[in-house]
Amino acid sequence: MSAVDRRTAAGIVEQALAEVFDAAVVGRLREDSPLAVLGMEPADAVCVADAAARAAGAFGCTCALGDDDLVGASTVADLVAAVGAAARPAGTA
Repeated sequence: MSAVDRRTAAGIVEQALAEVFDAAVVGRLREDSPLAVLGMEPADAVCVADAAARAAGAFGCTCALGDDDLVGASTVADLVAAVGAAARPAGTA
């Protein structure tokens, strides 16, 4: 089955970032916002990936992001693209 749509991926990213960083700041981000605004560093990628896996469940999905999936992500849009490629509706391969 194909990856999830962009709207679902964006929702997963927003929820995941709000779990790891200040939710008020996350709520003001746009897709072109740099992740540096959050103070996100490469070491935070594991926390964001774990949070995305948990958030995906609220959207009826699974999301298994690896470290390599987030390498080079510098904007919210980059994260949305990574989640969009990695997330799948629950119960699909």
